[in-house]
Parts: sequence; structure tokens; C-alpha cells
Amino acid sequence: MDCLCSLIGESSVNFFLSDVYEQRMAHYAGVLKGAMGFSLDEFEAILGMPGLRPYLRLVANQVEDYDPKIVANDGHLCKPYVLSRFHEGASIVVNEVHRFSSQLMDLASSLSEELGVQCVVNAYLTPPQSVALSPHFDSHDIFALQVVGQKQWFVDSELSSLTTKSTFQPILSADQASSVDFREVVMDEGDVMYLPRGCVHHARTISCQSMHLTVGLYPLEWSEFIASAVEIAASAPEARGLRTSVPLGLKRQHPSFYRQELLDRLSGLFTDDVIEKALRSREKEFSAGQPSSFVGGLDADSWPAGSIASDDAFERCAEAVYFYPAVSGLRVVSSGYGFTLKHPNPDRILKVLSHKKFFTLGELTGGDECSLNDIACIQALLRRGILRRYRNAI
Repeated sequence: MDCLCSLIGESSVNFFLSDVYEQRMAHYAGVLKGAMGFSLDEFEAILGMPGLRPYLRLVANQVEDYDPKIVANDGHLCKPYVLSRFHEGASIVVNEVHRFSSQLMDLASSLSEELGVQCVVNAYLTPPQSVALSPHFDSHDIFALQVVGQKQWFVDSELSSLTTKSTFQPILSADQASSVDFREVVMDEGDVMYLPRGCVHHARTISCQSMHLTVGLYPLEWSEFIASAVEIAASAPEARGLRTSVPLGLKRQHPSFYRQELLDRLSGLFTDDVIEKALRSREKEFSAGQPSSFVGGLDADSWPAGSIASDDAFERCAEAVYFYPAVSGLRVVSSGYGFTLKHPNPDRILKVLSHKKFFTLGELTGGDECSLNDIACIQALLRRGILRRYRNAI
């Protein structure tokens, strides 16, 4: 557990695994002081890299900036505009920032390999006396690493409800937030905080700007593993009982009937062979979900915005992926982890992605002119391996 030790301290690991993980928040003061290894200069350099737009958010008080001026004519970020919005109070967020940094890629890969979970690193730069996001919870666990400055957090002190990775992530209303027993935590440079999924939180800067990283953990849940094992078991010739239908007709049986039928059909099906196949299946999906290279080397970046045509075709190549509406776009949940694609009008995109394996860009936009938000969504899905360009005509 070398990587985990480096985040929370060697003496804390056993207690973390037994009494903290998936249960409650924990604050580890000063464990990374002088050993952060990522700086504000590196973050500013990332803002100048090509292919960043699909990962960038400008957000203040839960309001996101979709202004086309974010991108300059050459396809790079318009840094003067981005910095002007920052000075007006907007936080600069780079999702999956590890794709742009070899050091953060090493952190994500090492922690992922050590814990056997998907890991995603995001970066947040917030100006003084500012708030990026309203009270909310994440559907994945996070480690928050304070890199620059100081940040004041308010975190639910109760036992986490432990949501699933596919849970919709709502923004809490004022009434809902008022019922949460928040604990105040001040994060200084070098501090680390763990938040289990489902833990309500929000944060703000005080007198200075702040930059922190979040390392998101997307573990394999028992419900997912059981679903994989049942699917594999049901495909065996001798498991005909799992492939028959539940009773037909409008008259429903008592729940005890279904419980007994379920137990009878599952009894004896989870053999060592079925479990081994389920494990191999999940391990394959886990490996496929790992980022393999930086953004600049992926297919999406060889597809400049100026070359896009309505008859460009795409194939949805990831089978175990689901799309849901979200507050600011659409939520994508794959076998490894979930993420949100930002789009002001996601309904048509949601319909096409959910129901079609092959489609053209024209279908995605409904014949309208392709917007920068459409391009950003497609490029983000290409980079994650959920879509690929379809070379043959549909």
C-alpha cells in the first residue's frame, strides 16, 4: 500500500481500511507538506495544451460558462478570457487532468493498480472569496489534496449513505442542505481529506486563491460483480431456469414467492468456474478503462473542429455504458467509472447515444449546425474509448 501510505501516512492505513473507507470523512493534516509534486505553474502550462476544452469547466456558484469565447480561433483555450472569468470569481476546473500530466498519470495509475479501482484526477483553481459548487455529493469516493493556498470545506459528519456509482448526483436545495450536520474542515497546503461516495459537501475560499486536486475512486461494487456472475451463469446450458420468464399475467404473487423462486434458481449456479469468468470479465473491463496515453496522442485530437462534417460517422464501441440526464448535461456511467458531459441541450444527444450503435454527426445534432458543445462531447467520448470513428458509410 505504498501509494496509499504516501497520501494518508503509513500509520493511518490500517485504520483507514477498517474504520474510514466507505464510512465517513477523514482529514489528514500536513501529510503531503513539501512533497506535493504538482504546482500552480504546471497547472497554468496545462491550460495552454491542445485538446483541453472537453475537460475544462468555468463555474461560479454552480453556474457554468459555455461561452464560445473560451476557445480561440486556433482551437486552443483563449487564456485571456479564461483568466478574466477567474478574476471575476469563476473557478477553473480541469477534469481528468492526469491525461495532461505525466506525474498525475503516475499517481492515478499507481493508486489504481494498488487498490484495484479506477482512479481519475481532477484539478480546481478557485479565486479568493469564491464558491464553485453548491452543496452536493459525488457518486464516487475522493481524496482531496490541497496544493496551493487554503480552502474551507463543510462536510457531512454522519455515516455515508454510500450511493452507487450510477446514482444521480443532485444539487441540494437550501432546505435539504440545512438539514445536514456539516463539519467545518480547513484544508491547508499539504493536507489530504477523504470523502466516501454519498457524503454531502461544499467548499469556499477565504482570503487567498486555492488549488486542490481530487483523486476519484471508482471501485467494483458487489452489486456489479453479482450482476456479472448471474449473466455468466445464465448463459450456461444447464441454467435454463434463469432464462425462463417470471409468471405471466397481471396477478402478482406474494413477494415471498419470488424470493423463494430466486433462491432456488441461483442455488448451485455460482461455481468456481462462473466466479473465475466473472473476475476475468471485470478485470478486462478494468484494464480497458485505464487511460493509456496523453490526450495529444489520441484519435480525438487528430480530428480538428474545422474538418467536421455532418456525415462523419461514429460507432459506440463500449457495450457496458449507460447515459442519464444530469443537471448540466448528461451522465455517462461505464463499467469502470462515471463522469458528466457538459452540454446546455443534451436531450437529442442522450437519445442518440442511448439507442444507436452507429450514427452520423448529423443525427446527433438533428441536422442543426454542429456546436462547440457537440464537438466537445464527441471528443470526450472518443478519448475515453466509448466511441470510435466509423470508417465505412452507414
